[in-house]
Amino acid sequence: MTRQELNAYIKLKSRLVQCEEMHESLMDAASTTTTTLTGMPRKPGYGDKIGNYAPSLADLSERIRFLKEEIGRQTKDILTFIKTVDDERVRVFIRLYYLEGLSWPDIGDAVGDVSGGEKSRKICDAYFRGR
Repeated sequence: MTRQELNAYIKLKSRLVQCEEMHESLMDAASTTTTTLTGMPRKPGYGDKIGNYAPSLADLSERIRFLKEEIGRQTKDILTFIKTVDDERVRVFIRLYYLEGLSWPDIGDAVGDVSGGEKSRKICDAYFRGR
């Protein structure tokens, strides 16, 4: 597995988060109403908010389902790849950075890297350059 494939996995997870946030925002917009009963006729532009957002919500729901399935498939591939890595440190770094989504400084804190994750990142970089 290449670093490009691993970075594509991170982008896929980011897209999933964006879609889920957008879905949540549309659900909020569709379900919140500020209608007051005045007895006056409705103005143009008022209508069924849920009906207006339904196609977008359905599309986003389908996209979220697809992204989750793809992430599941790629996670299995990454776990298989991690098992092939001989260096225990690199295995941990790949798992923490790519699967868990930790930043290099957070990884450095977790493994006791006093350089703030710089040494951990360089070890991982050297591994990929040597492949």
